[in-house]
Formats: sequence, C-alpha cells, structure tokens
Amino acid sequence: MLNHPLQENLIPAATLRNLSDRVYEKRKAAALEIENLVKERMESPLGGRQDIERILTVLGNDYALSSQANLRKGGLIGMAAAALGLGADAWRWLTLLLPPILNCFMDQDSRVRYYACEALYNVAKVTKTRILNHFNQVFRGLCQLCADADQGVKNGSQLLDQLLKDIIAESTSWNISEFIPVLKEHLEHTGSYVRHFLLGWIATLQSIPHFEIHKYLSEILYGVIIMLDDDNKEIRQQADSVLSHLLRTLQSSEDINYNHIMPVLVRCATLSPPKEYGMKANESSASLDQYSKNEDLVNRVALMWIVQLMEKGKKRILPFTGELVRMLLMAEESSDKVRELSSEIDDALRQLLEEEQRRIESPKATSGPTVEVGGGFDIVEVASAVIAYLKAPLVGSRLKALSWFDLLVDMMETCRADLRTNLLAALIHALHDEESEVVSKSLRILRKLSNKGWGDVLPMIVNAMIQFFQSDPAILQERSGKILRELSVILDSESVYLEFAKALDGKEDDLGSRIIVEKLTIILLSVPELSPFRNKLIGSKPKLLSQQNLSIENEQGRALASRAEGELDLFASLLPTWMHVPACALALSLLAGKYEQSYELVVEMGDRMRDLPGEETISILIQLDQLVQLIESPVFAPMRMQLLEPAEVGRPFHHLSPCCTHFLPAPVPDQDHVRDPDAPASERGEPSDRG
Repeated sequence: MLNHPLQENLIPAATLRNLSDRVYEKRKAAALEIENLVKERMESPLGGRQDIERILTVLGNDYALSSQANLRKGGLIGMAAAALGLGADAWRWLTLLLPPILNCFMDQDSRVRYYACEALYNVAKVTKTRILNHFNQVFRGLCQLCADADQGVKNGSQLLDQLLKDIIAESTSWNISEFIPVLKEHLEHTGSYVRHFLLGWIATLQSIPHFEIHKYLSEILYGVIIMLDDDNKEIRQQADSVLSHLLRTLQSSEDINYNHIMPVLVRCATLSPPKEYGMKANESSASLDQYSKNEDLVNRVALMWIVQLMEKGKKRILPFTGELVRMLLMAEESSDKVRELSSEIDDALRQLLEEEQRRIESPKATSGPTVEVGGGFDIVEVASAVIAYLKAPLVGSRLKALSWFDLLVDMMETCRADLRTNLLAALIHALHDEESEVVSKSLRILRKLSNKGWGDVLPMIVNAMIQFFQSDPAILQERSGKILRELSVILDSESVYLEFAKALDGKEDDLGSRIIVEKLTIILLSVPELSPFRNKLIGSKPKLLSQQNLSIENEQGRALASRAEGELDLFASLLPTWMHVPACALALSLLAGKYEQSYELVVEMGDRMRDLPGEETISILIQLDQLVQLIESPVFAPMRMQLLEPAEVGRPFHHLSPCCTHFLPAPVPDQDHVRDPDAPASERGEPSDRG
C-alpha cells in the first residue's frame, strides 16, 4: 500500500486498498467512492479545487504510473470515476487526466490498456468538444489501440473512436489545420487496421463540409493513394471510395492548388512496378472486387487524377510539363493499362502546348500567363528528361523521348548554347541505337535542326558515325550499312557522300575507312531513294580539278585523275576517297559514265593484282564479283545499252567494251554478230592474262 502524505486527508485508506484490489467489484466500489468524493469537493466553497488537483495527482502518479499492474488498473478506474464526478468541469483538469491515461495505452498488460481506453472514453464523454484542444495527443493514442492484438482493447478503442467522431461532428471551432500534419504522419503506416482507422477519419471529415478537407488534399493525397496497393481488398475499396469523393469535391472547386497537388500525383504515377492486369479509366470502384493486390493500381489512379485535372486546369498544368514528360517516359516501362492512360495524357499535354504556342505567336496575344521559352514551362527540365531517356533500356521509352524532342524543336526559336550542345550530342549518340526506327527518327530531327539554323550538323554526324563504326569491328560489319543507308535517305544524299569523302580522304590504309566506302558504294548503286543523286552524278558538269590524293598508290591515282584534263566534277570530288577501294572506284566511274578512266583503272588493277598478297587479291576479286552482280541491276541499264554501241575508236563509248571485257565473266554482246563460243579467247573478247 502506498502512503502518500495527502492520502489520509483526501482518500480514505479503505478506498485506496479496494482501488488496487484484485477483485473487480471492490475496485468498482472504490471508484464510486472516489466519484462521490470528487463531487463533494466540487461543491465545497473552500479549497475544493486544490483537493481535486491533489486527488488526480495521486491517482495519476502513484497509481496509473505505478510499476504494479493492479495499481495501474486501480488508478485508471479511479481517474475515470473522478472525471465523471467532475462532470462538465472536467476539461479544467485535462492536463492532469490525459497524460497518465495515454501513457497506459502502451502498457504491456492488455487489461491495463482496456481500462485506459475506458477511462479516456469517460473523460471524452464529459468534456465533449473541450477535449479537441488535446485531440492530436488522443489521436496518436487511438492509432496504437486500433491495431491492438487484444480484441477487447480493439473493441474499446472503436467505441472511443466513434465517440470522438461524434464530438468532431458537433464542433464548429475545431482547428483542422493543426490536425492535418498528424494525419499525414500516420498515413505512412502500412498496417491494415491503422489504415482502416485513418481512412475512416478522412471519410468522417469529408462528410462535414465546413472542415473543407479538400484544401489539405496535397498533405494527405499521397498517403491515401498508396493504400490502393494494400493486400487487404477492403482497404483498397475504402481508399478508392475516399479518393472518388475527394476527386468529385475537387472537380467542383475553383480553389485548386496545382502547385501542391500535381507533384504528388506525378510521384504516385511513377511508384509501383507494372502488372498485366488493371482497370480502365472509366471503370467504377466496384471493379476493384475482381482484383487481388494491384501493384500498378496506384499508378493508374494517379494518372486518372491527372487526366481530370488537365481537363479542368488547362494551361495551369503547363508549368508541370517537365515533371509530366519524365512521368510519361517512365510509363513506357509499365503495363499496357498504364501506357494507355499515359498516352491520353501525352496527347492532351501536346495539345495544350501547341495551343499555348499558337496563342503566344498570335499578334493578338497581349495578356495571359506565359513563360519566356516553351510556352509556359521550363524547357531545360523537359530537355533534361528527354536526354536521359534517349538512353533508356526500352525502345518505347527512347521513341517517346524522340517524339518529345521533335516537339521541342518545333517550339524553340532560339536555344542556349550549352543546351544546344547537349541536345545535339544526345541526338547524335542516339544514332548508335540498334533499333532502326530510333536512328531514323533521330536523323529526321537532326535534319530539322539543321534547317532551323542550328549550324552545320552534318560534319558532326559524319565524324561521330565514323568513330562509332570503327569502335567495334562487329558494328562496322553488321550495322554500319543500315545506318549509312538511313543517313543517305533521310539527309541530303549528295551532302552525306561529299562529307564522308572529305572525312575519309587520306585514310586509305585504314581498314574501317575502306569498309565504309564499300558500304556507301553498295548503297549508292542499290537504294531507290538515291536516284536523284545518281542522276546528278551522271549528268554533273566538270569544274576545276584540284590536285588531291587519288591513290590506289599516289602516282597511279594522280595519273588517273589527269585523265579529267584538269577539270573536276561531282564524280571527281568523290573519286579520291573511293580510290581506297579499287572496285568501288570502278563502280563509281562506270556509274558516272567515265569509261576511259574506268578502263585505265581496270588495267591498273590487273597489273597490281600480280604483286599483291593472296588475301588482298581475293578481296578485290570478291568486290569485282559484287560489281558484276550489280551490273545487271536497273542502275546500270543505260550502260548495258551503251555496250551495244560499236566499240570503235573515236565513238562516244569506245572505252566501255574493253573495260568490261577485263572483268565480266561472260562475253559482251556485239550488235554486229554473236561470237562463236568455240573461237579463240582473243577473238571472243575474254579477259587477257592481264585481267
């Protein structure tokens, strides 16, 4: 038995003994005595209030906070009784009543926790709205009890919870703004019981219009949305119901803080890993019944909210373009349902940007919010997202990034030097991509940039591609042809070939350079889209010949170039580099109709092959074999017709037939007669020993 110095004067010894007795009936009788004692002190004209304070101190410190479980139970029962005795004036002593009771919420003994819950219920019942001044403390305690392992404690907490909700509903002066941080803090809990408790409180506050909980949406939205990922279906349904109510309230409100809400939604939209199952944007909350745990439901609901806010906010969404673009690029890595919703947002955002751009460019645009570059958004942020996702592992993300890159180019009249450098570098790096669609799209954007005055980007592209091809033999052999074809078709083919000729000139000893020339030659002779370039090559007029290195070997190259009689045309601009690969130089000469030079080149090749190592000879023969196959293609149809001309000296094409007889495997038809296959080789026009 405790012997507090004031106990004998305030609480009879027998009452104190019964208060801590193991028998509940004795504790209950002692509690009634304390209630009556407190009522008497309340009616006492002198010293009553001080006595009550002392009684509560004894019950709290010496009993409710005792190390003995029975004393703690007795103290809680006594404090509950004292609260009932105080009646409507109990609020004056809440600072003495609440701390010991709330402390017992964490007690290891479930009966102590139950009595604590019962005591707080009695305190709340008599103090009514006055207890709301301490609501945050009480709420924290309830969060612990609602998930209690003991069902009796849990039931008691539910009764207390309902009482507090009724008290809140009656209040018109409770300051909800002080409670929101506490609610936000507890929304991070992952336990189903706590989540059920929290969602119940949000639903209660939603049902009381004057609290206007939607004004605090940004504080609670994240915590509620992530509950859609809960294992418990009831929690998901409850969260969906709360969110549906919040969204309806938001749609009817004109006071929406987009600056606070949009970042939360973007964060939620990029949280969970994708799943194959899901729901469409127009499905009701009832559809949740068919799902088990939906890990991408969080993403989809956040995206649906964004769709709704974009419809309502229009250009007020534009400042979040950078965040939205990054979100859309991430969505390409998600489930089909997420991609469908993100596609809807993508289309809506593009439309908003285009409308805003037209408004800005309109001469009548004299008012309204604008941003310096990009029509209402931070273009650097968008560019950073695009650049980052050009290296994304999924093709869809890279293509989406390029589509946004294309839109940015259309919207940018000017661009900072550092940003321009980064954008160009990212686009050129995208040309390394294994997907041809990515390469094609990158090239089209580069062409657009060049047309918009971003400088001569072609030398940068060509030099970067040469380095890329030569960085890996496998890339050079397997991918260079496809990339070069895209370059030649999408960009100006003549400029591409001249730039490669310039970049590769003087690198005849480099195997990579020779392979690139081979690839370019095959593309020139076989790709239909290069027909205008081929026609120009055939019909170009000669210009002054520069003395360049034309060599198979330098002296021989200069000798061949001198055949142009001091004049240079498009053909001669390419020839120095094409001379790195004799068979390619021959193909170029034949295509351009330079038959005399072709003949001389064939003769020189025959002479050189006698002295070349076996491997190089085989390489040249393989190249010639490829050329022979291409001779029958439509590209060389004019030349084949010219072969029907008499091969007489002084006639326009008299060098063509001798040239072809040196490397074609079959007799060349003559218009005068068909040669006898049994005739000597010299009479049939077959290659001599030199070939």
